[in-house]
Amino acid sequence: MTGFAPSYDWYEINYPYAKLDQAAFEAVLVDAEARVDERVRHRDLATMPDDEITAYRRAICAACEALDDPAVTSYSAGEVSESLVDASSQAVGRVIDRTLSQTKCLRLYGAWL
Repeated sequence: MTGFAPSYDWYEINYPYAKLDQAAFEAVLVDAEARVDERVRHRDLATMPDDEITAYRRAICAACEALDDPAVTSYSAGEVSESLVDASSQAVGRVIDRTLSQTKCLRLYGAWL
């Protein structure tokens, strides 16, 4: 982890949609941060202004919630079965992209375009 990831306390106070308990949040935090870092990997977060760090943390929070409640990846009923192609990963990626795109943080936002 880079040291910029949100703590559970930050999540509860600053993320308006906070719904996870601490155990659930911490169980997916490392994976959520890694997925956001894939989008901003060439940016030095230590040089970013506070509003961009806030956007980064919000994206991680959104990813935590998406990872905690993954989309259905397969369904079976009797002899009929359907599998979806990595629905969970696609949903997490969309949540991260949507969260980062809603910010005015041009340096961080431009990293993943």
